[in-house]
Amino acid sequence: MRMARHLCLVLLVGACVSGCDAADDPSLDGFGAGDARYDGAWADLPDAGSQDVWQDRPAPGDVASDLPGDGNVTDPGQAADSGAGTEVADDPGPLGDPGPADVGAQDPGPVDPGTADPDVPITPVPFTCGSGTVKDGWNQNWTVAGKNRSFYARFPTNPDNKPVAVLFVYHGQGDNVDNFRKFFNPDPNADAAFPYVLIYPKSLALMPYGTDKGIEWDILKSASGDGNLDARLFEEILGCLGTTVTVDTDNVFVLGFSAGAIFSNLLHARYPDLLPTVFSMSGAWFNDAKTVSEVNTMGMATLSWAALANGSGTVFMTHGGKNDTYGSMGITIIDFEKAAQNALPHLKSKGRTVIDCPHDAGHTNHPQIPIAAMVRFFKDHRGGGSSPYLTDGLPAVFPATCSVIAPQ
Repeated sequence: MRMARHLCLVLLVGACVSGCDAADDPSLDGFGAGDARYDGAWADLPDAGSQDVWQDRPAPGDVASDLPGDGNVTDPGQAADSGAGTEVADDPGPLGDPGPADVGAQDPGPVDPGTADPDVPITPVPFTCGSGTVKDGWNQNWTVAGKNRSFYARFPTNPDNKPVAVLFVYHGQGDNVDNFRKFFNPDPNADAAFPYVLIYPKSLALMPYGTDKGIEWDILKSASGDGNLDARLFEEILGCLGTTVTVDTDNVFVLGFSAGAIFSNLLHARYPDLLPTVFSMSGAWFNDAKTVSEVNTMGMATLSWAALANGSGTVFMTHGGKNDTYGSMGITIIDFEKAAQNALPHLKSKGRTVIDCPHDAGHTNHPQIPIAAMVRFFKDHRGGGSSPYLTDGLPAVFPATCSVIAPQ
């Protein structure tokens, strides 16, 4: 029976290793791959069909089309990744030609820029750098924890040389940086009072078997000092940013979708003081016992994170209802909606404020939260501390169905 389970999981997940460009079944998702809306238009990006293992339900109005990558932005570490099970979360902007990736990802609707720039002291980045200066655009062939790593950086112009915030962005399983930037690519120069650097790490496309186990990212296990491959990359990038620009270490943020959301949650759990603010779209917390007990790993993986420490912070959490699940061949591996319901008491009991934003579009981002509102959330939570939404309420840029859950 164990061998049968092993074979089943290899068939379900292992197919993601090589591309299946000819497949065209949009109903199968890859822990972040399949249903996509980008740059203000609704569209299905090329998916991997049978290679994908996370069950997705396309939201109404999706239009199937194969979208080429941005000709001006190419991942140098591999051929243009146009069909490896891509899933990009969806910007709910107007229909029409999305335009260039670095322009169209901004929702055109006006958004109140939020609170003023706080006067906060700057503390040094807590990590060292062994790889050199971070440059605008692709940074490739960095050796981190014995692995060849790459990432994309986008800097603000920052003419006043202000200390800059940093926003790390993690895509879903089967996706790639160029593709995810078609969804989330805000302009770091849009608000002179809030300059920030965008960092898009490239994953190792990990699988739950082999020497280095994971689901796209190193998300299965996490403990202090364990050498987590993607946590090590996070530390290296931030350490080298600290030698490149003046980093405002009170304003380091993280955003992710699906597998990338799980890794974003993992980073918050590892570095709760450095990363108190998280935007997590259809993720899960593997330091919550109830969530772990409900994940069907088929005996192939152990989910083990160190306990979430008591503390503070704010987690913005979106989840897509009964169809926000992962599975294939009639097997449900994880129910992200249940994971979200589990996360509410888990985070609340550990002192976190939760901005809970449910929707019913399935395994995708919230179709009523534009990119500018996501950035507004980070700006409103500069410096960490208590969320201003606890006293002032949610800004009108967020759907009325969102709620603020106060910590215990």
